[in-house]
Amino acid sequence: MAGTSRLAALHDLSEIDVVFTSAAAMHCEDEIFAKAKDAALSLTKRAIVHLEFNAWSPADLQNMRAWRSSFLSDRWIRDYIGEYRDHPRVARIETAAVPLDINFVDNIGRLKMSDVTGLIIVHLN
Repeated sequence: MAGTSRLAALHDLSEIDVVFTSAAAMHCEDEIFAKAKDAALSLTKRAIVHLEFNAWSPADLQNMRAWRSSFLSDRWIRDYIGEYRDHPRVARIETAAVPLDINFVDNIGRLKMSDVTGLIIVHLN
């Protein structure tokens, strides 16, 4: 925390209301995402918003993680709700699936998929 407070003081990051990611967090390895999530939780006052490749079920997470490890893909599916559930700063989590008619489907190898499947809003205390 001391490093985060020092960073906030140096860059005037003490007034951050919302941290937003859009098709970016899905390109971070788990360790990098964990550090970014911790930083966002410590700096942000009101909410963290992810518009990302979300796992809507345990099967989504397991299947897409297995697929990623067998193919050179830079997409990491995550259970964003699970990432924040039970954190003491989280007041509530809202979610919405992103419909395909506003989100294009792309070929990745032999698989067609959407980059952004979920909108996750993490409201903070």
